[in-house]
Formats: sequence, structure tokens, C-alpha cells
Amino acid sequence: MENSPVATREAVVREGGERIRSSPRPSRKNRGFRWKEEVCGTAFAAIPLLGFLLFSAVPVCIAVVTMFCDMNGMNIATIGWNSFANFGKAFTDLSFWKSFLVSLEMTLSHIVGLVISIVIAAVLSQKIKGGKLFTIFFFIPYVCSSAAISIMWVQIFKPTGGLINSVLSLLGVANPPDWFRDSTWFPWMLVITIAWKAPGYGILMVQAALANVNPALYEAAKLDGASRFRQFMSITFPAISPTLYFLLSMGLLNGLQTFDIAQIFAQKTSGYVTGAAGPGDAGLTTVFHIYNTMNNPGAGGMPVASILSLILFLVISLVLALNKRISKLWVSYDY
Repeated sequence: MENSPVATREAVVREGGERIRSSPRPSRKNRGFRWKEEVCGTAFAAIPLLGFLLFSAVPVCIAVVTMFCDMNGMNIATIGWNSFANFGKAFTDLSFWKSFLVSLEMTLSHIVGLVISIVIAAVLSQKIKGGKLFTIFFFIPYVCSSAAISIMWVQIFKPTGGLINSVLSLLGVANPPDWFRDSTWFPWMLVITIAWKAPGYGILMVQAALANVNPALYEAAKLDGASRFRQFMSITFPAISPTLYFLLSMGLLNGLQTFDIAQIFAQKTSGYVTGAAGPGDAGLTTVFHIYNTMNNPGAGGMPVASILSLILFLVISLVLALNKRISKLWVSYDY
């Protein structure tokens, strides 16, 4: 029997007096089907990999090469090797380092939006009447395009006939702020606009985190005589801290990469000021400055813009790494 064809397909083994049959060999039809499955799976996995190579890896490699070249605009025919000269232009670009201060202000607006998200989510989590409807209303600004929101707020901030200055005049303010021409007030237009748009996503995230907190923990805390503040610090905050950490990280990332709103405000107020990004370039964020540098061969063009992008990437990585290290002091994953 050991040498028979049956034994090769169905080996019989004795263990403790029981007969155990090994699985029969797959037929040629099944083997062909499995081979097709593997090929299809590999093909589907290759699609996102190919997209990554075409739209991420290849542009990054091109940017690294251009850091060491001279280019007249985007004309490839004018490429020439200039070693490390572009790095000197990048590190001595005072406008670039100044733009980080503006980007930090934009980051502040995202942090303010996070605080607003926590407060509104806490109120809506009390199962108030119409709570879901209010959640939708708060989420609408988040899904609206930055262009539409920026144009709307430009009209609201207009020095003459704008809603805000009209209200301030009715309240007796003799000289309302000149939002478009005053370099002190111009960045605050961006901060207010971002802080109005940002909370919608955070509200949904914090509401979901609050819904996952075990109600039995609050019942036990009440029996122990814990106050509402104590319950928040000992139960609520630790339970939602991973969500807050995620939202804070995204706020830092989005704040340092602010571009679209700053550019649209600069375009819509260009008739009031002479600066390329508001009065005295008060709205010149870091990414906005990199964009202007790329389109200005006199400022270094694409090679210098690539170096500035690398510096921004390193700064963002450092900020997120510090945020992650600090998070170990207050983020809890035990709930």
C-alpha cells in the first residue's frame, strides 16, 4: 500500500490507534486558480506602489538633483551644475525665516480650533435637543473649499462696507481696524478664518472619543465623591487624550503648511496693498514663500525652492518628533 498511487495521494498515519488522512493534493485546476489569485493580488498591490513612485519618489529625486543645479525657470535646457551655491542663497533668505513666524501664527489658529472643538463636542455630547443637526452645521465649513471660504471672509473683513467693521461702527468704535492695509491686523484675518473652518473635523473626532468612554467609570467616581472637574481630569481627559494628540499633530502639520488661504487673501486684497502677501508681506507663510521663490528665477527659482522645501520638511519632522516625545507625559492608552 505504501507504494501504491493511493498512498501518495492519501497517506494514512496511525496515532493512538486513530487514522488520520492528509489533505489530498490540489488538482491542476485549483493550482491554476491559486496562481491567478497571486498574480491579481500582486497587480493590485503594484498599482499604489506605482502611484507612489510616479507622484512621490520620482518628484523627490528630481528636486534633490535640482538643488545642485542652475535653472532658468522650468526650462530643462538651461540646467547647469553649480555645486552648493544654491544652499548659500537658501540659508541667507531672511524672508524665508521670517515666514516661519507667520506659519506659527497659523499653527496657533489650528490650536484655537482644537480648543473650540473640545468645548463644542463636550456640549453636544450631553444629548441636547438638535445635537446632531448642530454637529452637521459645524462640520459644513470644514468640507467647504478654502477658496470659497476665503472669498467669503474677504468680504466680511472689507474696511468699508464689511460686516465686521459695520458692526464695530454700530457699537461705537470710531476707527475700526483697516484689516487689508494694517500689517498688524492682516495675519489675524487668516487666523480667524482658519479657526472658523478647522473645528468641524475635531468636533466629530472628540465626540466619537467621548462616546467610547465607559459610563461605569463615572458612576464609580460619583460614588467616591469625585467632583466634575476631578472626573474630567481622571477619566475624560485620559480617555480622549490619544484623539487630542492626533488632532494636535494634524493641527501643527496643517499650520506649518498653510498656503491656499494665505494666497487667496493676498490675491483678493492686492488692490489695497503693494506687498505680494499683504502689507509688508504680513501674510507670507512658509509654503507661500517657497511658491513665490519657485516662480522667481531671480530669487533662485526651483533649485532654491527645493532646498527651502527640504528645510521645511526637517522642521516639521522635528516639531512632530518633539510633540510625540512630550505626548508621553500626558497621553494615556489604558482606557
